[in-house]
Amino acid sequence: MSDELLDEFIFDSREHLSAAGAQLLELEKNPASLAALNTLMGTMHTIKGNSGFLDLANLYQLLHHAESLLQTVREKQCACPQKMIDLLLQVLDTVESLLDRLENGDNDQVEWLGALNQALSESEASLEASESPPAARPPQPAGAPSAPEEVKPAAPGAPPAPPVTIKENLSGKINLLPLRDGQLAEEGENFPARVEAMFAVGLRGLVVDLRSLASVSGRELKMLMTVGRRNPAKTAFLLNLEAQSSLYRIFQVLQLDSFMHFFPDQDPALTYIRNS
Repeated sequence: MSDELLDEFIFDSREHLSAAGAQLLELEKNPASLAALNTLMGTMHTIKGNSGFLDLANLYQLLHHAESLLQTVREKQCACPQKMIDLLLQVLDTVESLLDRLENGDNDQVEWLGALNQALSESEASLEASESPPAARPPQPAGAPSAPEEVKPAAPGAPPAPPVTIKENLSGKINLLPLRDGQLAEEGENFPARVEAMFAVGLRGLVVDLRSLASVSGRELKMLMTVGRRNPAKTAFLLNLEAQSSLYRIFQVLQLDSFMHFFPDQDPALTYIRNS
């Protein structure tokens, strides 16, 4: 394969990946949207077809599993479950990692690829075995607008996140909150609740330090999105744009950098908050 052909494939695939990220977010807001589902499938099919033409077997197989899962959702005429949304976010993350490797002269292989393919297959098998869909997809008139919704509400009967009490006097302060790998998963819904409680007692601004993170899961990404959306003018995120380029591309692909503000170190982040 010529370098020129590979470069063109990587460039086109990243454009399609950006579109797929937008459609996946739309599907998360409106899990029964047939239009979003069809567009997402078409985008993944395009990248899959191009990767097959270039004999990129691992990338082709991953997108084949993802497309097959979405096809089963469409055939079952059901809403896309949240667990599946999280799994597909991991697919987009992995595709971006594979494109990075190809761009650097490596192969289309990462160590977690087999586990991700297995998870996609198991999710599809579980959906096929279900007797009734999680939620029926109502007919949608052409061009019907999507309902405005930022964060999917908790399922009926799910226990609410425990209340968070902030005893420290935070009035007028700007806090630095460093995150380590796994911390978001450990805190769960307590993390956005804790941040909200900090602002409720008068916190002026928050700098969330992501520079120690190697990766984020779909669930962890949702928590960061929630925090970034609630107080965008008072919240900044620290990210090493060179060392964490793959992680930053996830935010770009999903267009999260439109409301999440990233800085390489504390000084510009503090200036942003103070001037907001």
